[in-house]
Amino acid sequence: MMRIEAYRLAGWQLLVTALIAAFMGWLGGMNWAVSALAGGCIGLVTNLWQALRMARAAGTAPESFLGSLYLSELIKAVLTVALFIFAIKVFQVDLVPTISGYGACFLVHLVTVRRNFLPADPAVLEANRIAREERARLGNVDDEDRDEI
Repeated sequence: MMRIEAYRLAGWQLLVTALIAAFMGWLGGMNWAVSALAGGCIGLVTNLWQALRMARAAGTAPESFLGSLYLSELIKAVLTVALFIFAIKVFQVDLVPTISGYGACFLVHLVTVRRNFLPADPAVLEANRIAREERARLGNVDDEDRDEI
């Protein structure tokens, strides 16, 4: 299931990257279009790599999953920097459209994470509130719950 979501995210990022590249091309010409495309592709490749790596780690013990998350985030950051350096050196991209393309992919990523993984359903939010209050009543309050009560 996570693999399907990873590919769906990549599809949305590709679409947004194409739109940003077309817009930047209209604003500043072919070099801006290529620059925005490069930035969007950097975001797409690194996010897809991390999502597929995390899909492989899904279902493992929480400690193992968390270790995989930290390691994949570190590798993603290093890969992102390396791809930006590569794009600047090889393609001689302009930074404004490159960052715009990357930022657009990042926004798609944030919207997807919010929609798929964070509870927005009022019933879920209410159930979480009730569970926190019940834990507090029983004396099982952790630091996160203490801040919210």
